Amino acid sequence: MLTEYRVIMNEQKPTVAEVLLKELFKLGVEYVFLVPGAQIVPLLVCLFNENKKDIPVPIIASHELAAGFMALGYARASGKIGVALSIGGPGASYMIGAGVTAKADDVPILFITGNIPPEYFDRGEFQDASNTGTNDSEIFQKAIGTSLICKKSEDFGNVMPMVRKCYYDRKPLHVQIPINVQRATYEAEINGINSYAYPVFPTFDYSDTEKTVLLIGHLALNRIDHLKLRDFVKRNNFGVVTDMKTRGIVPETDKESLGYLGFNSDLRALEVFNNQSLLATNSVVSVGAKKNLFHRYIDEQSVNIMYAEPDAFDKWISTFTSEQSLIIERGRWLNELNKITPPQSVPLTTNHKVSYSDLLETINKVMPDNTVVCLDAGQIRRAGSIFLKCKSPRSLIQSDTLSPMGSGICASIGAQIASSNKHILSLFGDGSMRMHGMELATAVRYNLPIIFVLCDNKSYASVKAQDEVRNLPETNWGSYADLIGIKSYFIDDKKTFMRKLEEAFTLDEPVLLWTMVPGLLDDELEKAQTLEYKNWLSSV
Repeated sequence: MLTEYRVIMNEQKPTVAEVLLKELFKLGVEYVFLVPGAQIVPLLVCLFNENKKDIPVPIIASHELAAGFMALGYARASGKIGVALSIGGPGASYMIGAGVTAKADDVPILFITGNIPPEYFDRGEFQDASNTGTNDSEIFQKAIGTSLICKKSEDFGNVMPMVRKCYYDRKPLHVQIPINVQRATYEAEINGINSYAYPVFPTFDYSDTEKTVLLIGHLALNRIDHLKLRDFVKRNNFGVVTDMKTRGIVPETDKESLGYLGFNSDLRALEVFNNQSLLATNSVVSVGAKKNLFHRYIDEQSVNIMYAEPDAFDKWISTFTSEQSLIIERGRWLNELNKITPPQSVPLTTNHKVSYSDLLETINKVMPDNTVVCLDAGQIRRAGSIFLKCKSPRSLIQSDTLSPMGSGICASIGAQIASSNKHILSLFGDGSMRMHGMELATAVRYNLPIIFVLCDNKSYASVKAQDEVRNLPETNWGSYADLIGIKSYFIDDKKTFMRKLEEAFTLDEPVLLWTMVPGLLDDELEKAQTLEYKNWLSSV
């Protein structure tokens, strides 16, 4: 089929498909994640044509939802826009889960779906994705907020301005392009709104107090220099609290890092904003943090808040001065806050398992500083949030809000492709393995040196229900690994895990480390980590 289209396409005039891919490449998109199908053949022709230059590289996933999650991992790791491509109808509907995750987590992803030619709409044709078929555009519109339809080539002129807006607003976008429009020629100018402003907040006067904390949110990523930030907070003894996406912008091993607010918030960060505590901050400089973070955690009436626009932050820290006596006081304050520690673990009484705390302690000790960790859903996400230490920006990728099972497996593939000079470590449970374990075959196909760590508790452990609902059947994941061609090791003690993890970081191929873990993280903690605020989950 691809050969047929190579013959009939006019090589002298660019097609909509070619123009779209070249424009995306200009925007910094280096890869497109996809599942092939008949409706997108013109786009496939361009993507897989070795003679075409300046277009993204195609990565074939095993499932459309996985392609969407790979695009999400790519966007999170690179700071660029992720692109997922599929046919309309079933392919588009499969990707919706990635779309709503991108919207909830403020990740810019472009979802491109095909369709049959418009003249065949409303005839009951195979895979009609129009309003008279599966109605893809309306579904995406309701799910993520924005969807465009190119019913003719002239409509394409409006696409790239919206793609740029999607990138700058950190929001997903869906574009439906029927097959006949993809292969139509396009010679018009691309409509050009080339720059957009990030959301900004007004700036207030700063009060130089003895308990100052910087609250750094993800809208500041790529917009402030993390090395200058680290030097600044060390010189002035400023504490730093982040949201979940911004973890590591100041290394969490530094005393100035007071952790993050979000899922299983760091106990120090909670103490900083607890207005009943003697250690509570009295001055906050907010840089790129969304307002909903304040609504959830901070009493805005009890602290002095300065909203600093990220693009002006470097200038602000270069001109800031503080009295030495205040720097000393802030240092004492940081020392007191750092006496607050995460929940402590107790020795396991069950043999042939690796505790969550031992697993994460080993990872923190062994992994190189340039490692990106992709956390999946369930107990491992909870344990990873508490025990992992992030040492650089974009070094921890997880879904902050929805946490779809299996998304971390797929995101690790996108992250590896975005960060070929970094190590990628993917942590997930056996429930997630059942959903998206086939994507390990994608890592094998492209020889991506990802370390997949399967934390097997044979259970949907986060669900408080009877055993027939929670329990999963025992599975030999080593046999599964053999079938898809990935090297694997079964591990049942901490020493073996450390040895195999150290070995895995030296490999230039994917590897699966399969280990048994306790059913619940709370089973190994002296005191269960309580929810930091009351919500619906506390009553489940």
